[in-house]
Amino acid sequence: MNCTNCGIEVPDEAQTCPACGADLTPSPTAEQQSQPSPNKAKRIAIIVVAAVVLIALIAGIVFWQASVRKAGKAAHSQHTVVLSIVAAGYDDATATRFPVQIDGEDLDGDAVSEVQFANIDGSGVELRQGEYTLTLPAGPMDENGTLWLAPETQIEVTVPAGLSEDATWSGNTGTLIVYAEADVMQITDDQIELAKTYAAQDSERAERANTCADAVKAARDSATQSASDEQNAKEEAAKKAAEETAAAEQAADEAAKKAAEEANTNAANLKAAISKIGGWWQSQDEDGAYLLHIDDTTAYCYSITPAQDEDGNEISLFDSEGLSEATISLRKKAALSVSKGTDGDTTYYSVKGIESYEYRWYANNADYLTPKDTGSDTRSYKRLTDVPNSILTQAKKLEK
Repeated sequence: MNCTNCGIEVPDEAQTCPACGADLTPSPTAEQQSQPSPNKAKRIAIIVVAAVVLIALIAGIVFWQASVRKAGKAAHSQHTVVLSIVAAGYDDATATRFPVQIDGEDLDGDAVSEVQFANIDGSGVELRQGEYTLTLPAGPMDENGTLWLAPETQIEVTVPAGLSEDATWSGNTGTLIVYAEADVMQITDDQIELAKTYAAQDSERAERANTCADAVKAARDSATQSASDEQNAKEEAAKKAAEETAAAEQAADEAAKKAAEEANTNAANLKAAISKIGGWWQSQDEDGAYLLHIDDTTAYCYSITPAQDEDGNEISLFDSEGLSEATISLRKKAALSVSKGTDGDTTYYSVKGIESYEYRWYANNADYLTPKDTGSDTRSYKRLTDVPNSILTQAKKLEK
């Protein structure tokens, strides 16, 4: 072939002209120019692979950094810890919340000691990942005057690593927390003040602290006053009953004493009277049909049936012979009651138990027993000193 620059003949395999030094390498065709040489393609492939690896490495680093940041953010996020709370009668609209004392460490080893407030549904407490001990320092209060007592419960809570940023944790918080309603009569000022102190720390319901504390105190004082009034009323009633009983017993004693005195007086009067009015008495009616025998403390009232003579005529009962032949029958037997009285300057004995009347015996008219009140069916009695044996014999049988 000839040199394309100087025209001399040169070998076909020559790449440069020996005469002028021109480049004799043939120019590639368009097709040849569009196809890279093997070495160049290899270099390009290496570059592409390196670029891909670099991009993947960069992406991995970015993803790792994002994951680290996300894990760190989740570890330092507050996770809602759900508690199990029971408080009978609790009204979320008018009551303070449930204070929870939290002590422990988060995943960074930082110490935690704080008070949070739980709702009746168990929400409200938020913790970072870590281990904690939950205690209940005080109970809630209500505007209606109710105070709930916090149980002596201790809850160990572990918020594990690996939770997502917004995750809620209740895995080991299932301990049932039961708040008992305090006996209003037993609530102390210290319990009220403690509940008030914690309620005032609740930023969401601090305004209820004073209102509820005042309501609890008022309910306690009202119940205490009512109980005191009731107790005072019972004591007063018991005192009055005791006084009435004592008065009744005194009255009974006085009545018994009076009765005893009267009985003694009556007995003395009766004894004195019997010595004066004892014996036999005959009525002063026209027919003289009645006899009275007073023996010791008893009065015997007799009816008399007159005897008849040969002509069938009744023999007068005022005749001793006629009375001795008469027949008597017992009409009434009664205990005597005698009292002493005065009529002006005159002393008399009042005798009850004879017939149905009160009779009086006067010392200045010693042979007569006269009724206090006179009437168509009343009669007077005259002392009978000579009593026939026949009458005495009949009376002895009848008075057995």
